[in-house]
Amino acid sequence: MAGVLLLVAPAWSAPPSPAGPHPRIFLTAPVLTALKAKVAQSGSATADVVDACRAVTQKPAAFTSSGYQGDNWSFAASACALAYQLTGDAHHAKSGVMLWRALLEDVSEKGDRKACIPRATTKQAIASVRRDTGYAIRFIGPHTALAYDWLHDAPGVDEALRAQTRACFRAWIDWYTRDGYLNTQPGANYHAGYALAKTLIAVAEAGEDGASSQRFWTETVDDLFARQIVGNGLGADNGGIPRAGGRHGALVGGDWPEGWQYGSLSVLEYALGARALEEQGLSLPAMHAWVNDVAARFSYGLTPPGDGSYVGGDTDVETFDIPPPSRALLAPIVGLGSDEAAGWAYGLRARVKAKRDETIVLEALAEARELAPIEFRTPGRPLWYLARGTRNVYVRSSWAPDAFWAVFTSSPRLVDDHQHLNATSFVLSRAADPIIVDPSPYGTRSSLTANAITVDSNVVLGDYKPSQTPWGEPDLRSARGSSSGVVAVSSDFAGAFKWQETPSDVPLGRRDWVFLPEGEVVVIDRVRTDSAQRAAYLRFRTPAPLTLTSMSPPTATGVTGASAVAIHAVVLRPGVAPVITAVPASKECADSLFGACTAARLPVHEYSLKLFGPDVLAVHVIDALGKGERAAEVVSLNDLPVDGTPSQNRAVVGASISRATKQTFVIAGADSNAAAGTSLTYGVPGSQGARHVVFDAPEGAGHRTTVSATAQGDRCLVTLAKPEQPTSTSTMSRPAIFTVGPAGEGCKVAEDAQVLPGAASQVSGEFPT
Repeated sequence: MAGVLLLVAPAWSAPPSPAGPHPRIFLTAPVLTALKAKVAQSGSATADVVDACRAVTQKPAAFTSSGYQGDNWSFAASACALAYQLTGDAHHAKSGVMLWRALLEDVSEKGDRKACIPRATTKQAIASVRRDTGYAIRFIGPHTALAYDWLHDAPGVDEALRAQTRACFRAWIDWYTRDGYLNTQPGANYHAGYALAKTLIAVAEAGEDGASSQRFWTETVDDLFARQIVGNGLGADNGGIPRAGGRHGALVGGDWPEGWQYGSLSVLEYALGARALEEQGLSLPAMHAWVNDVAARFSYGLTPPGDGSYVGGDTDVETFDIPPPSRALLAPIVGLGSDEAAGWAYGLRARVKAKRDETIVLEALAEARELAPIEFRTPGRPLWYLARGTRNVYVRSSWAPDAFWAVFTSSPRLVDDHQHLNATSFVLSRAADPIIVDPSPYGTRSSLTANAITVDSNVVLGDYKPSQTPWGEPDLRSARGSSSGVVAVSSDFAGAFKWQETPSDVPLGRRDWVFLPEGEVVVIDRVRTDSAQRAAYLRFRTPAPLTLTSMSPPTATGVTGASAVAIHAVVLRPGVAPVITAVPASKECADSLFGACTAARLPVHEYSLKLFGPDVLAVHVIDALGKGERAAEVVSLNDLPVDGTPSQNRAVVGASISRATKQTFVIAGADSNAAAGTSLTYGVPGSQGARHVVFDAPEGAGHRTTVSATAQGDRCLVTLAKPEQPTSTSTMSRPAIFTVGPAGEGCKVAEDAQVLPGAASQVSGEFPT
């Protein structure tokens, strides 16, 4: 069959639908050969598939109930169908057919006949898959399709059963395609479950139900994959880059906008659907690249000890991080991952001590692709990762278990469920200890439950105040990494306060965020509200009980586990005292005033500020320390004297951070109302060499700025200027990251060389490109 290259999302036609014999799905000749060789191996997943089917006969009472939305019957039905294919044993076929019929006809109890019996009404025919707004289709649809395909010609299967099944398929897929929840939103777990169901059904029954079969096939290839998953979800209609404005490119980089409580199964469903289509002659290179990224992102998402993972959305677990979502690692193995990515996945499954998946046929399919584990965390692997779709930036100081690790997010609204309204939020850990955490309860619709900044808005109405909104359009302005281990990102969150079709009335909302590998995070917040009555709300949440140990400048400290935290308020304009609060655990936010919810699913301590406009500026340095370790020396750049005055630095704000003999200056323009000019000058002590991270650098073509420095006694005067054209003496901006030598050696400038984010296959370079 001629292949179709899915690189972009044009209006092209699907190739002829599959017409070959059964089985058509997954069980190619090499796969069957590999699995048959493992049936006799005790303890293998393939042997367990056969045992799982024997249990249906030996313990029938265990299969009276459908389980969670049909999963009990679904997983056992596909296990029996595969057991029949591997052994030819008619007993396995009989058990599989019994469960297949239950998946069609019953809802909760075997024999209740409340679902798709012959001549059922449409409402009754979809009763089993319609549970929980259609969530059940992700179990019942794919596993019934596997039963249909793998038991198609088995003993006990006649055309009446096959015809009944096709009628049920027609009712299920027509309903979900027309009315199903989030049925066109790639990156939503409901969409992923529906996508796998429709794909496997389209392949299984192709050519056997007339026009309906052909329509399912065409819609699956042309619309579901080409336009929705590849064209939109993977940004293929924009060269692989997510578009501004939200709801586009959610999958780019292998992350999941709803968080990994939902992403683990969902990425596997997309990967399996893509595999099923490729087995029918399509070519899906974008899906190959994506599933490789899933494996890479998984490793960056692990906490330093490897026993936890970034949540990134809704969860009800009672820990700050979730257990590693190891089901996602099956995607590159049984999906379309390269041998390298599948090797990473094998290695990562061993690292996180992954348990055998409850969908036992998938574990068996993984055994059919036996590869040696490959270590992902090799020397030289970049220490940061940019998931372009979710705008999540993952960074760590090393791959060691005692590393510092952080995640920053600045995502527009990508899906309608489970994604939090938390652009500018971040988390920070030191080794096994969470330092800055996101304790948001399940279903939060508030930006105040995490560490995001939010702003009073006159266009945000009712219960949504004062949070970011579901229609908001924040974004990530830039993200850069350097050879010294610095990662610096910039978020534009002014658009987060869009209200339906009404534009945001926040003129400026900007958070610049810098990770230093010595254990500091620097946060520069600039907001214009254009009203003295409108405020910006800042907070940092931590497990450590906090105490204000200084008010000049304000500093809060606390201890958690073997670690400590120090929150330094370097600059606050207007000047106000931080509020320290103990926040008890609460399972959920109230249904009313949910935009003001400050609940936490775990008890935390909070450092918060309410800063009234019209112009708000806050510069903080957050120290992750060992218990009893001396905090970094942190000083406002505007407090660094020159002959008793800070006159050199009137054009900038920022912080001087000194820790472990490492000196760093993080700097931004002082006037949030002014665009970057043609030059920016500031002065710093020059007793030792230092790193400089400068936001708002004047830039020319190619986002380049020219940096020069001169010695003035024991100080270095640094100037960044807009070059007429890129030259070898210019450095990348957004931000500019460079070093300046000691004043006694002439304040020599050198670029802190750019390090591109780690990637399996995604587009590299600055964000946005």
